[in-house]
Amino acid sequence: MAGKKIKRFTQTYLFRNIETIFLIFLIFILVGGMTVYFSYGFTRANSEMHSLVPTSQNEYLYQFMSRMENKLFEIQKHVPDNNKVKPLEFKMYRIKRGDTLSKIAAANGVTFDTLISVNKIQDARSISIGTTILIPNQPGVYYQVKRRDSMTKIAKYFSGLPGVKKTIAEETIELINDLDSRDVLAGETIFIPGGELTRNQREKVMGLEYAVPVVGLVVSGVGYRMDPFHGTWSFHPGVDIAAPYGTPIYAGKSGKITIAGWYGGYGLCVIIQHGNGYETRYGHMQKIYVKPGMYVSRNKLIGRVGSTGRSLGPHLHFEVRHRDRIINPFRYHGLNRRMWWR
Repeated sequence: MAGKKIKRFTQTYLFRNIETIFLIFLIFILVGGMTVYFSYGFTRANSEMHSLVPTSQNEYLYQFMSRMENKLFEIQKHVPDNNKVKPLEFKMYRIKRGDTLSKIAAANGVTFDTLISVNKIQDARSISIGTTILIPNQPGVYYQVKRRDSMTKIAKYFSGLPGVKKTIAEETIELINDLDSRDVLAGETIFIPGGELTRNQREKVMGLEYAVPVVGLVVSGVGYRMDPFHGTWSFHPGVDIAAPYGTPIYAGKSGKITIAGWYGGYGLCVIIQHGNGYETRYGHMQKIYVKPGMYVSRNKLIGRVGSTGRSLGPHLHFEVRHRDRIINPFRYHGLNRRMWWR
């Protein structure tokens, strides 16, 4: 009975739908073939990638690690070793006959600037025999923190000074001053290892800074201006300081008088040679109290304000020259416009 049913099903359904069954078979074969093909392709591709990637990847990783090592090396050059940063220590020294600050500094491995800064010396010439000074165990200077200062700004400032031979790291300043944070307070005094004084600070302590020659009002500076006599654009080589007739005029710096008298357009003029090619000129004077060949000290009275020579009114024409090259006194030697108002 069952055999008859199967036979009838085969005859009635299977043979009538032979096309559908064949189509299904073809689809099965096609899907199976594609599966085998792509499996083989992926396996081969994966094998090829597996054989190629490690080599290029190793090269990339090698280059990456090399770059990282170089970066770390550069960083480490600027990061001080705690063991190499010496703690700040001092010793006392009594000045003997024949000593100078430069000799003492050289003998102790520090600088002239270091001794000036640590001992707060205002005038290097005032140091006398028997004076006791402090000598630190390393060169550097003290610095009083200003408003809006940061450790980065301070380190950059001192690293950029002409006399500084190597970069001063922020971390070194922090370690030597035992600072827990890079934030420093305005008014705080910190030690800058390897730091130096500015040119103006050094000249002031050594007595080389120019003194204010006259009290008055600056009416003209160094540079091009409209000539008051000819109305043409011309270079003015000095500074004009207006002041009443008879106002005292002082030597800006010690030196030898080379000219004391009438000097062309300068009128009554004094010229002082200061050595190393430097000289100062004082023009349009009313009276002169010095003579050629005399040696004068800084702040010595040399004459009085007048309006002689090529002048339109009472004032001092003041010049600073170095080997006959014009020097702007506002830019060098510690002079600034405020000083003329005292």
